[in-house]
Amino acid sequence: RGLSRGLSRGLSRGLSGWIPTERIADFLHVERVKAAEASVAWEYRILRSRNRARKIYSVFSHKWRYYRAINIVQKLALVIVATFLSKPPYCLVAAILMLVIYAAWMVVAVWQRPYFDPASNAINVAASLGCLVSTILILLARYDALGGLGEEAIVWILVSFNYLLPLVCLPVGLVLAYRHRSKHLAIAEELEGALPPSQLVGLTSTRKKVDQSLNRSTLSLFASAFMLSAFCAFVAVFLVIVGAVHASATGLVVRSTPEGLGAKLFDDYRADGLGEELAEDITKARIREYEFLTEHVNATDWESFIGECCCRDQYPDDEELANRTELWTCRKKPGDAAKECDPTRDDCVIHKQRQRVGESKSGLTL
Repeated sequence: RGLSRGLSRGLSRGLSGWIPTERIADFLHVERVKAAEASVAWEYRILRSRNRARKIYSVFSHKWRYYRAINIVQKLALVIVATFLSKPPYCLVAAILMLVIYAAWMVVAVWQRPYFDPASNAINVAASLGCLVSTILILLARYDALGGLGEEAIVWILVSFNYLLPLVCLPVGLVLAYRHRSKHLAIAEELEGALPPSQLVGLTSTRKKVDQSLNRSTLSLFASAFMLSAFCAFVAVFLVIVGAVHASATGLVVRSTPEGLGAKLFDDYRADGLGEELAEDITKARIREYEFLTEHVNATDWESFIGECCCRDQYPDDEELANRTELWTCRKKPGDAAKECDPTRDDCVIHKQRQRVGESKSGLTL
């Protein structure tokens, strides 16, 4: 307190030595008047404009007319935290960051009330408070810091802040919104009543032209944004497909051999003019490589394959898929992995899927 008083006195004395106190008061008064005039003009535009883009900005006050962008940044920050920091050992960091984000949101919602409509402000305050309280409760419950507070009490707190509080705030906000809009409509009519008819007609014409210009620019912007998002979506799908193919080609699990692969390879080799006997030999060698993983495992036939690999059901807990797909885990050749390695390590083993033909059969399909 002493430091703040000393600074304020020193600052006021220093400013009074350079600028008269009356000039400072006049400057602050002018700034307040300018802000009030800008706010009135903004509210008048919101009430009278009819362009298609008005929903983007018309729900906010003049000072917070770019609050939509802040909302997007806030949601993006929450998505980043939940996606990249939600697993150990970063859970506590994620919880703290979410608390900071929700606390900043609640401070802005309560202190600044960025929405033009009181109903939206009331819902915004209730939502921010509910998110903050929920995060605090989850964090405290995670570290057993709630003391004797039972599970039923925690549920009631969460329900109260996330459902009951918004339901209470909504009707109160609607009543305030009706009064707020009626007041501003009266102000708009008073402003228009003070204008000469010719000036009011010119103002209306100018407003229509501005609305039409905003509609055109909004449609153009939306079309460009849609094309960009569609392009990004196609690129994302392409990358997902390429990633799946790459993972399948380089992964540790080799998929089951398709039933028609041998016949297709035989037809292709024979069509290339290799002859039936040579085509059959090459086809058998290729199927043997794929079926017994001869490139990675010391196996050239069924007996050597079962000597290097062990079998289990790939989906034992799924009633619909159980007893259908075998998953064989095989030791790699010494050249593919270390001579002495733990078979449970992924770099020492490779897996092969095989469709089971029958309970008493080997599962070999070709």
